[in-house]
Amino acid sequence: MNEKISYESKREKKQELERLHRQNLKNRAIVEPHKFSFDDFILLLIITISLFLFDILGSIF
Repeated sequence: MNEKISYESKREKKQELERLHRQNLKNRAIVEPHKFSFDDFILLLIITISLFLFDILGSIF
């Protein structure tokens, strides 16, 4: 009987922790904006250069 109670309480604690974790992730997504990283800069640079090159090639041909 005692083992069943401890199993139930462990399961309830685990569910509560999972619920709090999901709530925390939602709150962080709302509060913290995306920080501009170096990878984002490189990606934007590649996209800009490729669009510029396509524009030049499009005007030539």
